[in-house]
Amino acid sequence: MRTCALFLLLTMASFAASPILKQDFEQDEMGWLAIGGESKIQITHDPSLVKNGKGSLEFRYEASGAKPSIAVLPARRSLTGMKSLNLWLMSDAETVAAVALIEENGGRYAANFWLEANTWQRVELTPEDFVLMTGANDPKDPDGRLDLDQIKAIAIVDVSQMFVATGFDTHAPIAVADHSGPHTLWMDDFEVSPNAPSWDAVKSAFLIDDYRAPQINWFSMGGASLKLDSSGSVMKGNTIRIDCNQMSDRFVIVTHMLPAMDLRGATHLAFDIVSDKVAHLILALQEKSDEGEGPRYHIDLEVPGGNKAVHRELAFSAFELAEDGPKDPDHKLDLDKLKAFSIVNVTAAYTGEDSINTIRIGKMEAIKAK
Repeated sequence: MRTCALFLLLTMASFAASPILKQDFEQDEMGWLAIGGESKIQITHDPSLVKNGKGSLEFRYEASGAKPSIAVLPARRSLTGMKSLNLWLMSDAETVAAVALIEENGGRYAANFWLEANTWQRVELTPEDFVLMTGANDPKDPDGRLDLDQIKAIAIVDVSQMFVATGFDTHAPIAVADHSGPHTLWMDDFEVSPNAPSWDAVKSAFLIDDYRAPQINWFSMGGASLKLDSSGSVMKGNTIRIDCNQMSDRFVIVTHMLPAMDLRGATHLAFDIVSDKVAHLILALQEKSDEGEGPRYHIDLEVPGGNKAVHRELAFSAFELAEDGPKDPDHKLDLDKLKAFSIVNVTAAYTGEDSINTIRIGKMEAIKAK
């Protein structure tokens, strides 16, 4: 009897819990709305624009620099118990997109990721991936944490359309792609699940990224294209591949928004890196701030060319406050208050020669040096 009971328990545990919300867009828009600008949502049954089944959600919009267009799903049930949010997305152009969770009388939490052009991308997000938005127009969150029982809406947005609003003048030599004009996003098999992704179980407290999620949780405003590389041809394990234009008059920036993590106790940032050509990079860590943009700390990094992997361990104590950024009241890098990690390619500013380069970065983590 005991053996039968144990078998029954193991059998029951092997079945994943039912989704909190599941949409396949076979028949209709399932409650999704288009908000802002010249935008429209509809169902398409064009087989070339459908990932699974016979229908997908089609979101058309105009990226004009005015009020951004977003696809919104009002939350008609509680998201309590959500351990992952899963969907397929495709864009008509390479871009940075985001899923946002909007609280009732609270904050907006977003998870950014990269989309290649005209390619279906599987996206799997956990609650920990969502970062509080702290822009000038974002509402404050009274408790400063994501409350799944208070989510009033889920939104999908093409973040690159917001770069149009800069007029491509960032008051700094930063590469910004022209993403203006009409665009389309397609979505299929949207699901809110009480089951965590298998890759999430192995994350450590000091892990920044090991690229095991199906999507790239990094983005560029312009000048770079991003891909996941799991071939192991250059480095073991999964890597992020950055194909970038090294421009003498523009810096190319690739950014990873950091979820809430406490890296106190760590002494170094560790990773492997490969570059086709000699590259001069600036690595920057930005702190959170209630006043908008937080202080940035940076360090220079020279990478040899020749497509040869090198290991780097950079002491956090060697990161210096950026003089052209916000001031830091406590004059030190706070490893429990990090908001973003950025890689700035300034190679051509040193060489004076424009070129194309490919850089690959392996698992990135904070470590405690012995």
